[in-house]
Amino acid sequence: MKEQLSKRTQGYKRRLEAFSRKSEAAVALLDRAIQAGFTADFVLMDSWFTHSPLLRSLMSNGLHVISMIKDMKQRYRIGDKRMSLKELYATLPHLTKSEILGSISLKPTAGCRSS
Repeated sequence: MKEQLSKRTQGYKRRLEAFSRKSEAAVALLDRAIQAGFTADFVLMDSWFTHSPLLRSLMSNGLHVISMIKDMKQRYRIGDKRMSLKELYATLPHLTKSEILGSISLKPTAGCRSS
């Protein structure tokens, strides 16, 4: 960044965001939208953003998330059970005439890794 840029401009603020983590920038963007008067109950996002810290941050602001999830070592909680993505997929009812593999509501668990 040029040192002679005015730090009071919106452009300068957006440049600073470019140096932040993507999840932090997403939360800041949604916070600004809500402060500007936008309302939402759900946030639709790509699997690239679906990580526990971001989900917790959005849900603490009253926003639920609709997203796909990646096959990672992360575990998900349904009721009292913690499951991997493969275990979640095995619990879904198999729909033969649909392009949708299934849908399930879950919560990310904090710091749980599969071995």
